[in-house]
Amino acid sequence: MPTGIGQTKTVTAPKFHYRKASWANDGHTLVVRASESDRPLRFWVQDTAGGSPRAVTPEGVDGLFATVNHSDYVCARDATGKVQLYPIDGGNPKLVAGVSDSDRVVGGSPSAEILYLTPDIAAIPLQVLKLNIRTGLRQPFVSVWPADPAGIAGLSPPIFTADEKRYVYTQIRVFSVLYIATGLK
Repeated sequence: MPTGIGQTKTVTAPKFHYRKASWANDGHTLVVRASESDRPLRFWVQDTAGGSPRAVTPEGVDGLFATVNHSDYVCARDATGKVQLYPIDGGNPKLVAGVSDSDRVVGGSPSAEILYLTPDIAAIPLQVLKLNIRTGLRQPFVSVWPADPAGIAGLSPPIFTADEKRYVYTQIRVFSVLYIATGLK
């Protein structure tokens, strides 16, 4: 749907089951997480002007769309558990060194060779590290913790601005009320 003047456009493909879509940096290509018929999920690119989707990752390889140093990738663990950057414009994936088995990649820096990752996605506060994809150097970046931690049960991975000065995240709060009854028979 256009955010201004324009027509609504439907992007589909026969026998495709779409789960999620993100805009690539070119502004007319979608990076979609989808499955074809009853096949396993994978990432695809699809031009909004038409045409069939083109696979980016192998079947069953799931991850997230990320822009790293002005290039669009799908960042995912391959069948062996190694983190790879799959370029959405084609080509061979790039192995990312310095990611442990417990790390989860949560984003990328659009202007630097940096991936953001967390060693424990369930931790509160959520620790986010920077990983240089060229050197494998890891460094602490930010600790995500709400100003009011009352009832916090979980935090979503943050999304950072290009200048890394701000971020946004979702928090899950659980509140309950405890009633005490005395003298019941």
